[in-house]
Amino acid sequence: MSKKAIVMLLVIALVGASLGMAGGAKEGAEAKPIYLKLGLESNKESAQYKAMVAYKEYAEKKSNGRIKVDVFDSGQLGVDKEAVSMIKMGTVQGWDINTSLLSAIEPSFMIFDLPYMTTSQEELVKILEKNFGKFLSDKLAAKTEIMVASWFVRGPRNVYGNKGPINSPKDMAGMKIRVMQNPIMVKTMELLGAKPVPLAASERYMALQTGVVDAAEGVFSLVINQKEYEVAKFMSMTGHFNTPNCLIMDYRVYKNAAAELKQIMEEAAKECQRVSIETDKAMNDAGRKILEEKGMKINDIADLTPFETLVKPLHDEYAPKIGKDVMDRFFAFRKEVRGK
Repeated sequence: MSKKAIVMLLVIALVGASLGMAGGAKEGAEAKPIYLKLGLESNKESAQYKAMVAYKEYAEKKSNGRIKVDVFDSGQLGVDKEAVSMIKMGTVQGWDINTSLLSAIEPSFMIFDLPYMTTSQEELVKILEKNFGKFLSDKLAAKTEIMVASWFVRGPRNVYGNKGPINSPKDMAGMKIRVMQNPIMVKTMELLGAKPVPLAASERYMALQTGVVDAAEGVFSLVINQKEYEVAKFMSMTGHFNTPNCLIMDYRVYKNAAAELKQIMEEAAKECQRVSIETDKAMNDAGRKILEEKGMKINDIADLTPFETLVKPLHDEYAPKIGKDVMDRFFAFRKEVRGK
């Protein structure tokens, strides 16, 4: 065999070996387990924590351990305001966060801050499942490489206090209502005829007790946890805000996962969302019963249309910031859900 032929054979052998090594590395990378560190500020009693544990259990079982998930509750890893930066740095791979905190990054999420966009947990869930949720997630991922994996819809906020019941906006005229220091919340109460009083959450109980405010607003669990049923006699189901939380995750991890593991992550996210929504609904049902047993008088409002009409100028004001296409898409889905 000539010297030239020997050299050619050696080259072919080396190329083949390098290709084999590359193939082996790829297979090894695909086989390498995915580790997801998920965090939240809420404690183990929250619906979000239970939902994220459901994600962990589903993903680990279906992947036979190729996906490993740890859930850290009660702010062990940080706070909500740091969530996006932590995910970008790879410190964590997922976080439970309120959509209000995402609106500074992607303004379309501000749509959930507006009043009377939806009036029930069920209605918002149906709208999100009509691809509106994916639409927002895609917008966020395109800008930040962070995706919304699951939506945590807790149900709307209601007015409670010592003047009531509320059955129409007229009943709110001049009512001093504690609100968060949020311009949309302040403007909403003004449009409904009330007098908003921005106060820290820590001051709410005393303000109700001393008459500094006539009322406050929030969800059942808030009133129960803070024992504010001791200083508030009425709750009216005004349903004025319905701002969800969501599980945001590192899109880069999902994008680079093997196809089979991607599918498992998608299925785990759906299970996570299902558990969150069902748990929150059960908590809300139980919460209403608990408050009624504590002596609070709770009333449903037959027609919320007058409330919705009064706050429409706020929708028009924020539409340019949110995006007309986003608003139009949302209202089209809502029309389908409402059947009108």
